[in-house]
Amino acid sequence: MQFKTELHCHTSPVSRCAHSDAAKLLSEYKAAGYTTVVLTNHMSMATFENISGSWKDKVRYYVNGYKQLKQLAGTEMNILLGTEINLEGSTNDYLVYGVDEKFFLDNPQLIQMNLHSLSELCRSKGLPLYQAHPFRKFMAIVRPEYLDGIEVNNGNIRHDSSNPIAELWSDRYNLKKISGSDYHDPADLTVNGLVTDIPIKTNDELISVLKKDNYKLLRSDLK
Repeated sequence: MQFKTELHCHTSPVSRCAHSDAAKLLSEYKAAGYTTVVLTNHMSMATFENISGSWKDKVRYYVNGYKQLKQLAGTEMNILLGTEINLEGSTNDYLVYGVDEKFFLDNPQLIQMNLHSLSELCRSKGLPLYQAHPFRKFMAIVRPEYLDGIEVNNGNIRHDSSNPIAELWSDRYNLKKISGSDYHDPADLTVNGLVTDIPIKTNDELISVLKKDNYKLLRSDLK
C-alpha cells in the first residue's frame, strides 16, 4: 500500500486568495485518497492587512486555519502545519515544513527577513526550505545554497509555473524536488505531492522523509 501526501494547499480566510474553506478542502482530499495534507497558508503582509492586534493575535489567527482543518479531519486524515512565506519586498514564495505555533511566535520579524536570514533560521531549527514555483512569471532566481530544494511540479491550473525548467534547475544544482497541487479553489486539486510506503503522521516524520528522499513524486503532469 502507498500513501499520498499533499505539500502545498490553502484555505480561506487565512489565505485571502483561496476560495475553499477547511470543510471543502477536506472533502476533496478525502475523495482523492490522500492520507496526509500539509496546510501551507500564505504568510505575508497581505495575510494580516485587516488583522489588528499584537503579533501573538496575528499568529493565533494564522494558526487557527490549521487547527480548524485538523479538528474537522479527526482521525480520518493526518493534518500537518506548513507555511508559504512571502518575504516583504519580494515576489517569491517559500515553503517551509515542520513549523509549529511556537516557531511563528518566536519570530515576529519573519516576514521582514531576507532569504539569507530565513535560510539560516530554518537550518538552525532543522526545517526544510523550498522555493515554490520558482520559474513562474514574476519569480526571481535565488542562490541555490540558500535552499534545500524547489517545487519542480506545481499543479495549479491557472498558472504556468514552467515546471520543466524547475526540473532542470534542480538537477543542475542538486536541489531536492517536491510536488504540490497549490490548491486554492474547488477546481485546483490536481493530485500532486508525495507518495510513500508508510503514512506521514507527524512533522518529524515529514522532515525525515524529505531529508532522506524517501519518497516518489506524485505528479499530475506525468499521467
